Amino acid sequence: MDNPKPLGAIIPALISQTKANGREQPLSNPPSSSAMPLPLMHDERGKAELSILLLQCYEALKVYGKEPEQLKSVNAVFQLVLADYPMDKIREAFIFYLRHNSGMPDPGDIAQIIMRGCDKPPFKSSVYVRLSQKRKEFPEDMAHEEWEYVKDYEKFVISGKY
Repeated sequence: MDNPKPLGAIIPALISQTKANGREQPLSNPPSSSAMPLPLMHDERGKAELSILLLQCYEALKVYGKEPEQLKSVNAVFQLVLADYPMDKIREAFIFYLRHNSGMPDPGDIAQIIMRGCDKPPFKSSVYVRLSQKRKEFPEDMAHEEWEYVKDYEKFVISGKY
């Protein structure tokens, strides 16, 4: 295993790499309303933005068990998992996640938010179990959103789709 690099060496290297990637792509006009946004896999500016966003999350949020030198691998996994989504949807999902959580997101959290819609949290089995218990004991006390969550969770578990 390589000697770990200090945080002070890794973060500036990541920032300079991100800036270099941003310079490779000339600035272009914003896409017209009829243009389809590029998926992340084909969007160099989006990849650079995601790298910066992950760095900011790493510095600002609770991070458990991660070392600074792992940030490059974290970035690579996020880009792999989110490759099919446009950066504007990824950004919206991050904003939604950050409004409701204080720890570093997993790529799956962001993908679930995008797939469910940026106004719904990712599924958590603990929430489903709690709502299922409530459904059995006090179904009349369940809100419409709770019923919808249970229904959507069950549909997702069975079909893998939202």
